[in-house]
Amino acid sequence: MRNCTRDIVYPQSRFFPGMRPMVDAELPSSERCIGTFEAAGLLQPRPRKCDSRRGWQLAGVCRQVGATRGLFLARLPDSEFEIGIGRASRLRQRQGPEAITEQIDFFVFERWA
Repeated sequence: MRNCTRDIVYPQSRFFPGMRPMVDAELPSSERCIGTFEAAGLLQPRPRKCDSRRGWQLAGVCRQVGATRGLFLARLPDSEFEIGIGRASRLRQRQGPEAITEQIDFFVFERWA
């Protein structure tokens, strides 16, 4: 199972710190995900976190986030959202292209007889 959890550091959170309280309040912890499946008789032999290189560049993230304002960012106040876009844009101008790697919780469970 691939799932977003509150235990992951989301790349956009460095520009939009106001999304962190929403992530903490609304996403399950990886421990809770594991507990749910273990309660159903499945065991996880090895916890895993996978790095996912999305082929994103910082410039692309700025454009995408600015255009769609999806996920938790849609609920930020407009002023906070604009500050975050400004932070990302300034970093992009200073550093140039930056590949974005996102961590994903990846759960594999087995049924033990």
